[in-house]
Amino acid sequence: LRCPDSRFTAYSASKAASYSIIQGIRASMKHTFVMSVHPGPIATDMVDKFNFRSQAEAPSQVVESILEGMKKGDFLVYTDSRSRQIGKFYQEFATRVIEPDKAYTNK
Repeated sequence: LRCPDSRFTAYSASKAASYSIIQGIRASMKHTFVMSVHPGPIATDMVDKFNFRSQAEAPSQVVESILEGMKKGDFLVYTDSRSRQIGKFYQEFATRVIEPDKAYTNK
């Protein structure tokens, strides 16, 4: 997550840390379904605080995306158009750079 200015430093760091923790939990709990949910700008008070309401999507999309991800057994769930775009880039990066010898999968 790119840090657009100093107000987002702690937020960006916490997102990276939580994703690392989820990856560790997933690796250590092989027989338990673990999901990593990645929302983008969602219409909440936090988004209003930073004047991003015009870029935000409905909170109901988060719930719908999680339920759909559970049905499909997806590990990575991107809840809105912005996070899906970032997720696509992440998957391409993971496939080409992080693990070029393995096919990157969402399962």
